Amino acid sequence: MPLRLPRMFHSLLTTAVLVLMLSSAGIAQQDTIDWIKMADMLSVEIEVSSSQAKSIFQTPSTVSVIDRRMIEQYNITSVTEALNLVSGFDVQRTYLKRNIPTARGILQDHYANKVLVLINGIPTWNSVTGEGSIDRVGIEDVERIEVLKGPASVLYGSNAYSGAVNIVLKKADGVHAYTLLGDRGKYSSGASFGYSDGDFRLFLAGNAGDEEGYPYAFVDEQKLETYLKEYLYSSNFTMQAQYKSHSVFFNAFTSHESYLGVEPRRSSGAGNDHITKGYLAGLRLSHAFSDAVTAKLGATYDWNQRNLSRTFDDNTRANLLGIRMAGNAGIQVMPVADLYLDAGFDYEIRKSVEYKNYNVVRDSLLANNQMNDREVSEYSVFGQASYDYWRLSFLAGGRFTHNELFGDNVSARGTIVFSLDDRNSIKFIWGQSYRAPSLFELYFQTPTNTVLGNTALEPEKSNSFEIAYLTSFDNFFIQVLGHHSIYDNKIFRVRKNPLNPADLSTIYVNGSSFKANGVEVEIQYSNAELFDCFLNYSYVSGDNGDEFQKDGHYNFKYVPKHTLSAGISKEISDFSGTAVVNYISEAQGPKEQIDASVTLDFSLDYFHFMGGQKFTHIIGVKNAFDTEVLFPEFVRRNLNAVPSGYGREFYYQLKMAL
Repeated sequence: MPLRLPRMFHSLLTTAVLVLMLSSAGIAQQDTIDWIKMADMLSVEIEVSSSQAKSIFQTPSTVSVIDRRMIEQYNITSVTEALNLVSGFDVQRTYLKRNIPTARGILQDHYANKVLVLINGIPTWNSVTGEGSIDRVGIEDVERIEVLKGPASVLYGSNAYSGAVNIVLKKADGVHAYTLLGDRGKYSSGASFGYSDGDFRLFLAGNAGDEEGYPYAFVDEQKLETYLKEYLYSSNFTMQAQYKSHSVFFNAFTSHESYLGVEPRRSSGAGNDHITKGYLAGLRLSHAFSDAVTAKLGATYDWNQRNLSRTFDDNTRANLLGIRMAGNAGIQVMPVADLYLDAGFDYEIRKSVEYKNYNVVRDSLLANNQMNDREVSEYSVFGQASYDYWRLSFLAGGRFTHNELFGDNVSARGTIVFSLDDRNSIKFIWGQSYRAPSLFELYFQTPTNTVLGNTALEPEKSNSFEIAYLTSFDNFFIQVLGHHSIYDNKIFRVRKNPLNPADLSTIYVNGSSFKANGVEVEIQYSNAELFDCFLNYSYVSGDNGDEFQKDGHYNFKYVPKHTLSAGISKEISDFSGTAVVNYISEAQGPKEQIDASVTLDFSLDYFHFMGGQKFTHIIGVKNAFDTEVLFPEFVRRNLNAVPSGYGREFYYQLKMAL
């Protein structure tokens, strides 16, 4: 498909305007951001896994990091693409066009969150559905992505059930801008501005883009094949101002995308537009009374709206509006050398302001359900002690949570890290997780009763055990781990009356206990004189039960056992070339098996300097062989699968460091 010239020029113009505006501020120019060496990367202090920042070898959790070096070398173009390279972690598409992060095969419904998403340590998720948004910032504004796999409830509370993702923004000074043009009508552009002066730092970034995606095939009720063309328009703005250890953060985003629904020729259940908007504001204050005592305060406001079409003619729409407000206080004390004590208090209010179905033409309300003006509050107390002795690090922590609807819960975790030296360590990790049902799972009800919430739901709980070995030698970094988990009360949807084929209504239920096991391997090699490469592999398997018996085991029926990502990058003078392969093994769909898939990405870079400013030109192709990559659609049973991404895509990208 040829490039659309008006949008091409619009993208270039947008980028030029942003660059000129930011450059006019009179900030000193910088030539470039140097790629950090592997040794430096391995020394970066991880923020997502503990209240104490430590290197990946000493941090008391299993963590994977996609740093700026890897983003640049492998020309990663989105946060979603980056996360799909992490072992034991993937991002699945659903018929609602949501990018759902999934850790270690634990599937989640469209309206739930089991992986917490944070931006610079500030949680962001929908108060009604629980969903986290992973594409609220552009990848060009990201310094690194920290992925914590496994229970994180002790650190972050309810919605960090199976992991957490912390998106850390750039700290570089100067102006950086980019524009990307691709086929399928794709374009995006953005710019960022960084400034630091002593104790003060400011970061501003904005991005916008548009694309047409995968043409999804249907067979309608007249047995005729038809297609629904995907599209997506999105934009975002991010600001962070920091003075010493105090910071103010703000993010706004909007996306306008196709809504797959059911068959597009039906009068109901199919749609055109799915519009999402959100605003996130965070305040973080920190004061060190002495070298041994530090106090912290924080507040978060998260507003989220979703408006979607419920009919193919777009006459009927649904509107969902939610607000989440949170506050926290904490203190860290070091009474003696190598002993750290942390304590904190969190309070949160989640509110479903509105959920309504309405007729656009007549401007009339069609139906409401039980989600209007629903509110739940939750508070928790957190405590943790860590002690370093010789080559050993010990950590023990716990969180007491009181939920207004579900009462009291206690989660705990314990870790032993044995460091053979600075580049070799063994980790023994045990952790518990807790997730309260979302307001959607409790109260949602479609006008036709096809989807029903359940006020009798119980919170999900899990116990996880891990052993990991990390080493670095001769330009290699290797992380190998095994994990075993026990899950209780998993929340999912089943047929309300499975013995009645005519009754397609579904209801949220709790499943019985089930187990899962897995192995994850990460290998990185970096040699400036030769090449860079990586290989990430994961295996996961669990109990398979009968979904109609509501036992919850069927989770692993729809999960591929094997995933692998590998890449290689080579620099020659001012040029560099990359290749990335992704493999997903076969999986069972609700109706039939989904074949394994392999995708290949290629790119070629060229950079040069002009007037002391760096320009990088990139040409590439994503999914070079146009492989159809499908994920099981285990909720909407008239579909077997939905596309996980897009087909083959050629693109050109220009990056500027001014």
